[in-house]
Amino acid sequence: MEQNLFHTKYPGIRIRLLHGRTPDLTQRLKEGLIDCAIVHMPIYDSQLDIRTLATLEDSFLGGAAYQDLASRTLSTSELAQPPFLLLSPGSSSRLLLEQWFAARGFTVKPDIELGSIDLLIEFASLGCGTAFITRSFVKEELRSGKLIEFQ
Repeated sequence: MEQNLFHTKYPGIRIRLLHGRTPDLTQRLKEGLIDCAIVHMPIYDSQLDIRTLATLEDSFLGGAAYQDLASRTLSTSELAQPPFLLLSPGSSSRLLLEQWFAARGFTVKPDIELGSIDLLIEFASLGCGTAFITRSFVKEELRSGKLIEFQ
C-alpha cells in the first residue's frame, strides 16, 4: 500500500481536523489550542492574523415545497416569514443574518435551531422551512432541485 506523500515527507506531523462555531474557533486560536482555523467573516480581533481565503455568497433557500417563492423577488418581510431554520445562537452565519434583518427593521426568530450546516441543509431540503446557507455548500442540491434559491 502506497503511503501518503505528506506523511512520507513529514513523518512527525499529525493533522487533526475539528469543526465548530467561529467564536469557539477564534477563542481556541487565542488560547493556543489550535494553530489555524477556517472561519466565516467578519472577525475583528487584533490578536489574530486574519487572511481571506475565499469570498462566499449566502442565499435564502427552501425545499421544493417553496417553489412558488422562487419565481419572484421577495421582500424582507417575506424572507423573515416562518418557518425559519437557523444555526444555533452565536454562530457567525446566524449573527450575520440577524444583523442583516435588524438593519432592515426586522427580528427573525427561528422555528428550528440546528447545530450544523449539514443539518440546516437537510432540514431545508425536507421542506421544514427556509434557511440562509452559503451557496457553494449546496451546489448539488440546487442543481438537482432539492433546494430552491430565493431572489
